Amino acid sequence: MHTIESILKQSTYQGRGIIIGINEDYTEAFIAYFIMGRSENSRNRIFKINEKQELETIPFKNIEIKNKDLVIYTAISKFKEKIIVTNGTQTETISKGLENNKTFEESLKETKFEEDPPILTPRISAILNLENENITYKFSIIKSNNKNINSVSRFFFQYQNPLKGLGHFIHTYKETEKDPTNSFFGEPIELIIPKKLNQFTEKIWDSLNKENRISLFTKSINLKTKEEKNLIINKNK
Repeated sequence: MHTIESILKQSTYQGRGIIIGINEDYTEAFIAYFIMGRSENSRNRIFKINEKQELETIPFKNIEIKNKDLVIYTAISKFKEKIIVTNGTQTETISKGLENNKTFEESLKETKFEEDPPILTPRISAILNLENENITYKFSIIKSNNKNINSVSRFFFQYQNPLKGLGHFIHTYKETEKDPTNSFFGEPIELIIPKKLNQFTEKIWDSLNKENRISLFTKSINLKTKEEKNLIINKNK
């Protein structure tokens, strides 16, 4: 069992991360999505809620953006009682798949890792389903096999009827001394989830590396009323 702080402080660069879980009194589901950056291109971003109530990454300064489709995208959207969270264009891929009666897994069948050699950043995705009071969430990571551009590995993880006060965390990079952008491997990490959204938010933001953290979005969904609350922290202001 891990705390949010103990996991996030282990590394200076997790890349992009998704956390989903249920608070400790089983009244709300929590979602978090954060981005980090080391290059000027990656750091020139903020989070914003658009007119469709989707979360977008958008440029902070009006400068030339390299690999625009890899850094500017819709990160969170909603389909009926399902909330989709991803680190790229696969948000739209999953949404369109659900509209066509495909599953989360089927929607991602043709999706690959990002084409940003030599890193080949994994695509991480999650979906929270609150239909009919049956809580289920799923995670996916699609990555290259040992950074081979011709080899794709797809992994899916499902959590049904999750326990109170617990959640799971997946991120893009597993920082090591030899390779700071080695792909995340293994199962999503189990985390302790606090009671309040502001506690959840502060623990994440305060634990991310201050130099590399860029933006954080968190959401709570009341399990009875389905009322939603959003919080955004942008380093760039």
